Amino acid sequence: GAVAYLSHSKYGKIGNGLYIGSNKEIYQNKYRDSSKYSYTGYSNGTPSKDSILTQCLWSDTKDRGSGQGACGAGASTTGNITGIYDMSGGSYEYVAGYRKNGSRQYSGFTSDPIEQYPNLAKYFDVYDDDSLANSDTNYSTRKLGDATAETRNWYTDDAFFIYSSNSWFIRGCYYAANTYAGIFQFSNLDGNSNSIYSTRLVLSPSTTS
Repeated sequence: GAVAYLSHSKYGKIGNGLYIGSNKEIYQNKYRDSSKYSYTGYSNGTPSKDSILTQCLWSDTKDRGSGQGACGAGASTTGNITGIYDMSGGSYEYVAGYRKNGSRQYSGFTSDPIEQYPNLAKYFDVYDDDSLANSDTNYSTRKLGDATAETRNWYTDDAFFIYSSNSWFIRGCYYAANTYAGIFQFSNLDGNSNSIYSTRLVLSPSTTS
């Protein structure tokens, strides 16, 4: 969510003068082949609204004219080669946000519930299990600033909140989606693995001296 907001600030792609109009949206990564679902640095070269898998290579960083900007770098959060890639399309990404007491509250590394670990709130966004909010369209347990309710359906991206059966947040959508994929897309899954589900490691600085 924080990265999505930053991409939409003057420091992100929306503030990059190489792009104009609708091309300020993060381009989708639609790369896939029989064994790999995503290569970093590819894009459709436009804010794609279809499922066509034609790609532009990461090395194409030249101005493409007509305000489209760079091809591969257009899929990064800054619109240049130094931004964060694969935030739109590619594969679904699990993030560290889940509904408390949902159907699958395990880390995947052990069979122990996540709630047993200390300092849980430092690493996870834990959402309340309000039974009245057990719906993927109910945002009553959202956290201000998590890029859910306040940005839902931006750029027509999918927006489905977590609930008891599907208690884990995923973001970005995947390569074969059309207009529903995007940096503001979020949805829910049950924590299971699949060839089109992924995650990424994030390093955070220590707060101790």
